[in-house]
Amino acid sequence: MSTSHESDLIFDTTIPYVDFNFRKYSHLATLPGIVFAQLMEEVDRFLFFLRTAYHFFHPFKEHTINSFLRQLEDQDDPSLDEHFRELLDWNERERLVAETLLTRIVNSYKLYLVEIGIHINRRANSEFFDNDSPPLRNFSQIRKTYREVFRVPLYLSAREERMAVQIITLRNLIVHDIGFVPDRYLGRFENWSEFECIREDGGLLFFGMNLRCLERFGNFLCQSVAHVDARLAREFELERYTFDDSDIPQDQGSRIDVLDDDLL
Repeated sequence: MSTSHESDLIFDTTIPYVDFNFRKYSHLATLPGIVFAQLMEEVDRFLFFLRTAYHFFHPFKEHTINSFLRQLEDQDDPSLDEHFRELLDWNERERLVAETLLTRIVNSYKLYLVEIGIHINRRANSEFFDNDSPPLRNFSQIRKTYREVFRVPLYLSAREERMAVQIITLRNLIVHDIGFVPDRYLGRFENWSEFECIREDGGLLFFGMNLRCLERFGNFLCQSVAHVDARLAREFELERYTFDDSDIPQDQGSRIDVLDDDLL
């Protein structure tokens, strides 16, 4: 007779189930879109590994803590128990994991927007730029170039554009280890109460990323890429591939370093 319980299920762990599978939004993509999807799958695989590792570790957590305490019993420090519980507590690690992954996802998003611009210049018989260094150094330039040069706006509504600007801003604040929204950026977060990772205290907006916000922001960017990728492909007659095509070209574009000030 089976004695399994719901808590034995691999998905039922303290770590929320999050995924950024680009294929939820499109089964076709341009070459830069394929690269972006692969980068998102790397994040997906890491989260699956993390969730699985924690799932199998969790039943032995108490034993592990007690083992550490036995090895240090001569120190007679009552705070050691709390110390090891914090070290091995997922909730204490969630913020760092979410912030790190958000930074990677936003960098990949910017990489896609630059690479598809270069791709258009090379493959669509266009002469938008004199060389392979398009004016796409920061997010303001990127939005302007897509709107005024490509004539394909990145976003179809002001609400979508505001969300993208908010995500980029949070990425920059995380990279510079600020932890709160400075006064000059407050105007971008008038709807801060919609995000469970932002709280108000003493007139300041503090943020503490978690996986639920990461899922919302990451999937917004995945869906954004899927939509703009399809519109660019139609406008400039770009080739699109299914993700399992054996004839996908091996030259999938060059990696572009994303500097801290490139996304402002």
